[in-house]
Amino acid sequence: MNRKYIVICSFFVAFFVLSLLCYGSFEYAKKQEQKKLAHQNAAQTSTKQEQRVTSETKLVIEKWEEESEELVKEERDMPPEYAGLTREELEKQLTVEIKDKSWEEEKEGLVKITLESFSEDKIVIRKVYNKSSEQGYILRLKDGEVVIYRKDEKEPFEKTGLKEENLSKQDKKILQGGYAVRTEKELYSVLENFSS
Repeated sequence: MNRKYIVICSFFVAFFVLSLLCYGSFEYAKKQEQKKLAHQNAAQTSTKQEQRVTSETKLVIEKWEEESEELVKEERDMPPEYAGLTREELEKQLTVEIKDKSWEEEKEGLVKITLESFSEDKIVIRKVYNKSSEQGYILRLKDGEVVIYRKDEKEPFEKTGLKEENLSKQDKKILQGGYAVRTEKELYSVLENFSS
């Protein structure tokens, strides 16, 4: 009986020790996982908060011409006013830039500046141009011919060579008051329709 008692006690002790070891390893693994997650969250938070423009950051300017749907990319040196800015600060700076755009950019038709991507390694800024947004043309009949005027000018821009006698009554009526078009594409399309 003594022997049975020793075997049973040994079995219970071994079971208890094994249970303690399993529970301890489970708790240890759980704590390690929590530490790892806390470290990752802290790293992500600090990365988001600390990403700033440096002198090493590449600056890519994308010039998008809406009318021709042409995109030109160029790398530039980082302007000093961008140095040290976070994403939010850079977006605010770009808002100021569009409001205070230069005369040259105004003339080129700059309508919008957006921040396309932001990281410590590379920044992509898109400048959207639309020359036709302020430009436009007016077609009128003058001296028996269809003449093109720029929207903001009173002097003829170009004579088309289309004679009044070759136009339909409806086209003549439209051109009497002046026919406005916004873009060069639209202008050539309308002229093609008048000549056919």
